[in-house]
Amino acid sequence: MTNRSQMVFGGRVLFSIVVITLMIVLPACTLERPPARTPVQTTAGPGPTQLAITATLPAGLPAYTSGPARLIGTQPDIVPGQIILKLSNEPAIQALDAAPGPDGIIDTGLDLIDRLNQQFRVNTFEPLIEPVAEAMGETARALAARQPNLVGLYLARFDPQNDPQAVAAAYDADPNVVYAEPNYYAYVSDGPLAPLAFTPNDPYFPFQWHMPLIQAPQAWDVSTGQGVLVAVLDTGIAYEDFENFRRAPDLSSTGFVPGYDFVNDDSHANDDEGHGTHVAGTIAQSTNNGQGVSGVAFGATLMPVKVLDNRGQGSYDTIARGIIFAADRGARVINLSLSGRGGSSALAEAVDYATRKGVLVVAAAGNSGGAVEYPAAYESVLAVGSVGFDRTRVDYSNFGTQLDLVAPGGNTDVDLNRDGYPDGVLQETFRGDPTQFGFYYYEGTSMAAPHVSGVAALLFARRPAAPAAQVRQALEMTAADLGPAGRDNEYGMGLVQAASALAFIGGPATPTPTSTPQPPTPTPTSTPTGGPTPTPTSTPTGGPTPTPTVTPPPVSGNIIANGDFETDAGWVFGATRCPGAYSMQVVHAGARSARLGIVDGSACYSYSSVWQAVTIPADARRATLTYWVYPLSSDTFPHDVQMVLVLNRRFRIVSNVERTLSDARQWFQRSYDMTPFAGRTVYVYFGVFNGGRTGKPSAMYVDDVVLTFER
Repeated sequence: MTNRSQMVFGGRVLFSIVVITLMIVLPACTLERPPARTPVQTTAGPGPTQLAITATLPAGLPAYTSGPARLIGTQPDIVPGQIILKLSNEPAIQALDAAPGPDGIIDTGLDLIDRLNQQFRVNTFEPLIEPVAEAMGETARALAARQPNLVGLYLARFDPQNDPQAVAAAYDADPNVVYAEPNYYAYVSDGPLAPLAFTPNDPYFPFQWHMPLIQAPQAWDVSTGQGVLVAVLDTGIAYEDFENFRRAPDLSSTGFVPGYDFVNDDSHANDDEGHGTHVAGTIAQSTNNGQGVSGVAFGATLMPVKVLDNRGQGSYDTIARGIIFAADRGARVINLSLSGRGGSSALAEAVDYATRKGVLVVAAAGNSGGAVEYPAAYESVLAVGSVGFDRTRVDYSNFGTQLDLVAPGGNTDVDLNRDGYPDGVLQETFRGDPTQFGFYYYEGTSMAAPHVSGVAALLFARRPAAPAAQVRQALEMTAADLGPAGRDNEYGMGLVQAASALAFIGGPATPTPTSTPQPPTPTPTSTPTGGPTPTPTSTPTGGPTPTPTVTPPPVSGNIIANGDFETDAGWVFGATRCPGAYSMQVVHAGARSARLGIVDGSACYSYSSVWQAVTIPADARRATLTYWVYPLSSDTFPHDVQMVLVLNRRFRIVSNVERTLSDARQWFQRSYDMTPFAGRTVYVYFGVFNGGRTGKPSAMYVDDVVLTFER
């Protein structure tokens, strides 16, 4: 999990990141369910001693006890005595029959593999899909037949005295092995600042500053996420009364489907840590029920999948199993509020598997204040960073080229909204005893990610047939731009905006934006002055002063500068992964045009855009945008999109002029009535979105852009 734990004794506290382990199956033996599990706080391996500090908060708030704080730097990255490997097709099938020999060492029937098994004393050699198959009520062979691309992944356990990296290198040299790698950890920084001093029956929505920040109230007029299944891969959720666990009171009206506990290998994915319940609440807390707080998509249904233990720690193999399980069980969105520092081919395969099945995978970017961590760093994952109440990146939030969006993650060091409480993300959960619930402020990218997952659920509910790529595009294209115009490494595409995304994907007209600080906007290349300055036609003499004759403003004109792209003036190309550029290859007239998108070769997930700021005279009777486009594409809509938009001064969509995909490969002239924007400064925006899912490219050339007006 990637939320930070904060302890107040005058300063910021230690934090840690949740452990994620590579995809691998639990031991082949059948595990008996232990007697009723009693959640306890335990020391996380070789990490620092747990601390509990009681302190008094300012502004007269009550004393509280913080949870344990863990330093990210002190935790191990690699699971001892384990590696993950992928076998090629035929050896993978043969290894399904692997069994221990008389000496307890695994015999696979593969000569080179078995020699290594003897060398490193391998006592477990299990297919990743085995516990997934058991969780879905089928055999490993049946699942292998249905999903053959998953067959080759195995978890090997060996004598922990051996170095996992050396063991992985030895197996990697075997021609039967596609790859071998250590099994990694991911860590969660768990911990609230403090419970609210209120009774649970009172509505605390006014303290959820993070909901208006993403336009949630406006979005609820259109969608509540009804009918959308969101899988929460975390420490579990307080979703049922079972043994020592209780359902969280403010999840009483939230819908759930059966999930799975891949940590304890049973069908009860109960939360024994508290983090997962807090995350689940942000996505779909029961809302308008007269108690507690709200959730972004309170009409959605949740699937609890436990992949992290009661220390907020899990291995990549467990997380990968959870991803496969959720994808096969019909999840439209998977939320991963966790991160690890190591990249993993096995974890990447699990993510790609879910993506191919049409799932939108959303993950926290991490809390180390550095590069985006895994699985968020994978291209097919929507990586989410964190901002505070003031819409600026919080110092813990990771950033970089892999960052896609930001959302409210909180900053418990400040109270910028002056409500008397730290600016954390407020939800219901527990600390220690899973039968005693309260409302806690958490901070971290773990808190930011579920805001985006919730908004994605709102969009899927609005357009149930929409592919994940289209939902992702809507989220990114309508985000509030917080940094330099266009995508940047600190904020990605910007702050997720629920109502605007709904309008983009096909809801009602874009709502009035919530009150926001003005983000930087591109410097307009030309600022019309409203007509030439009046000048006298003659110089007065010593005689009677004549009445000057004033030259009236022109009755018509063209506002666009450099509409033929013959110079470098006027236009701004978006600084994206695949930026547009001037081109001399395909032109309508003159020597140059603007090229957007990927013309040939393999496409990747990317945007390409060019825009210009224009101010239309307030007294214009008519304003018309005319342009020429040359579309080409090898893909299908809406995987890729060629678009022409009108954006307001905050770089938000106010009109979809054109959202299509064509492979016409010839020039077309288009026109659009801009009269409704008289008296306003807007951006004329041309862009191409490549989803990258199929690898087939799309592009568009633009030329001879004119915006004429008549008074």
